[in-house]
Amino acid sequence: DQFENLWLINDEEGLIYTHPSKIKFESIPKFPLFDGSDKYDFRTFVQDGNKNIWCSTFREGIFLLNEHGKLLRHYYPKNPKYNSLFDKQVNYLLLDKSQNLWVGTVTGVAIYLPSEDRFFPVFDENGKHIPYALHFHQLKCIQHKYPDDDFLN
Repeated sequence: DQFENLWLINDEEGLIYTHPSKIKFESIPKFPLFDGSDKYDFRTFVQDGNKNIWCSTFREGIFLLNEHGKLLRHYYPKNPKYNSLFDKQVNYLLLDKSQNLWVGTVTGVAIYLPSEDRFFPVFDENGKHIPYALHFHQLKCIQHKYPDDDFLN
């Protein structure tokens, strides 16, 4: 995050974080679900350009937190307000350079467009919904300038 904290998933407790210069972790307990339970596991998380933290879960969609760990939204298929996410099992999140959030679920890939404040399914060139996604990778090409470019020849 912008404070260079180290974030860890604690399956039983929720999330914990600390700055590398500290020994003591701070805890963010699991958020209660609509039925009051907290029976879910976090999977991945990313921080967007607004310093919000997106947390995927194994069975409960996505939690959106502010930079201090306070719950802003819970994206879940059965949530009366934030229900554009079509699957509750979110395996992976990736934030691209345009601040679009790519979501890999058991039933397909979605993209969250901040300008629309909603998730949309992603389709392939044949119009089929891209199926199950476990991980995303965004590769960057880094061009190095060496003092003596002839050393490779």
